[in-house]
Amino acid sequence: MSRFLLRHLAMAFSILAICAAQEGFVHPGLLHSETEAKRGEKWFMEAWHPTIEHYAYFANGNRETAALQTKMAIAVFCNDRQLFEETVRYAVNGAGNGSIPHMIVHLLTATNEAGSSPRSAVLAANAGLPKPWTSADIGKVGTPGDTGFNGTTFTLEGEGHDIGGTSDGFHFAYVPFTGEGTITARIVRPMSSQWTKPGVMMRETLDADSRHASVLLLPHWSGALVSRMEKGGETSTTGARHLGEAHVIKKNRLSTPYWVRLIRFRNRFTGYMSADGFHWQELGSQEIEMGSTFYIGLPACSQLENVTTTVTYDSVSIPTWRAPVPESDRLIAARPEPRWHKHAWLERHEGFNARVKKGKVDLLMIGDSITHWWEKEGEKGGKKTWDDSYRKRNAVNLAISGDRTEHVLWRLENGNLENISPKLAVLMIGTNNHMSSPPEVTAHDIGLIVAKIRNKLPQTKVLLLAIFPRGGGDDDGARQKNMKVNELIADLGDGDMIHFLNINEAFLNGRRLKHDLIPDGTHPNAKGYAAWAEAMEPKIKELLGE
Repeated sequence: MSRFLLRHLAMAFSILAICAAQEGFVHPGLLHSETEAKRGEKWFMEAWHPTIEHYAYFANGNRETAALQTKMAIAVFCNDRQLFEETVRYAVNGAGNGSIPHMIVHLLTATNEAGSSPRSAVLAANAGLPKPWTSADIGKVGTPGDTGFNGTTFTLEGEGHDIGGTSDGFHFAYVPFTGEGTITARIVRPMSSQWTKPGVMMRETLDADSRHASVLLLPHWSGALVSRMEKGGETSTTGARHLGEAHVIKKNRLSTPYWVRLIRFRNRFTGYMSADGFHWQELGSQEIEMGSTFYIGLPACSQLENVTTTVTYDSVSIPTWRAPVPESDRLIAARPEPRWHKHAWLERHEGFNARVKKGKVDLLMIGDSITHWWEKEGEKGGKKTWDDSYRKRNAVNLAISGDRTEHVLWRLENGNLENISPKLAVLMIGTNNHMSSPPEVTAHDIGLIVAKIRNKLPQTKVLLLAIFPRGGGDDDGARQKNMKVNELIADLGDGDMIHFLNINEAFLNGRRLKHDLIPDGTHPNAKGYAAWAEAMEPKIKELLGE
């Protein structure tokens, strides 16, 4: 199936699937029998989901959104909470240029008839808040609160007796929301009072006694899921966990930013908290019969009479909140990102960190699936050649399938290069960037990776490989982009500590790819890895001083 057709099928199918989910198709007996519904589930999961499962991770803009909507609709129809939450996590945290947070407001200046606001100014309540955000005091407060937005952060000043009991009192910045979704935010700076209750909230109404679910940081520094299941009922606290990281709490104050997240799947509300926005602790879940339309946002509650607290939030993400972003900010450049939505990716990354802690590394291989498959056994991979050519050289493979430049940059910043001083690092990365960034940005990112290696490993020489050819001929769009990247990164070599090597002729007959070496158009087979090793060996020997 062509990529063009897949894109349009994904968008078309998302509309159909979402309509089906919203119109009651998921409920056996309303429109279809239980047997037919089960057959539909099987068809969605076994036919459609594999087709679009990884598509969102490489698409951009509306196409990625269509793929994500389709996955969410499938999850709703099949009642697959894990799939839904995985998709929501990706939508919130993203994987690069096309990810939804990169369509969310990050760099705005409030503008009205009077002109544009200074970026550093604290805005008055509701003045200049990005649409559709607004703010209001909930319940009885002695001192009115307000909310400001400076293009990057929300700053709330609020009073209020509590978020708890049978009725609440606090200041709330919020947006209307319909359906299932999530909110993630980072609490930025120490609050003016240790009694402050910051966090994220989903609230059925703006009444003081409304049903709600909230992830809050509580006095004396624990995080918990706080919820009111019935209108006017008592709140309950679920899964309270102390913010145990030593660097987080100092002198009984929050000393570093802290992350909170709340996910709604149907009527199940699940809370999470994190010290770094990467490793998340689940706080538990509550079933709340809440209306499909509700309010989602950020609270500020001082718990002190006539005394306000100031809370600042950034990295606020809600899937439906989007706004135009400056063209320059749609690029990946200099934005390291993990692929934390993929557990296998995280496990492999942490395995790298564990391996390098042991030391005794002379040769590194860094990259994506092309390098990763040095480990693949049999005729489809390069393990035999690796064992014959590199194992004896204390080589370590630091590659992960599907990685782009931003993922490698993140890994190198987060432990992959610690406690080692190899003689040589071989780097090839960028083929997966062809759908997410122009060649100039990919080349720039590769330069950042080379600089990172040199900074972390000043005694290590770098062998930068040209991205391997892909597709049938050089009329292939991805090949053309990679060729342009190769032209740009060739200048990174200095002939001393950084060496550029293009061995692509080993895989080509003129302009045509040798399919006996790269049968799928991207990855070498066993014979291809042998050809790779042979073409690279003279330079490897030179740089290792053998």
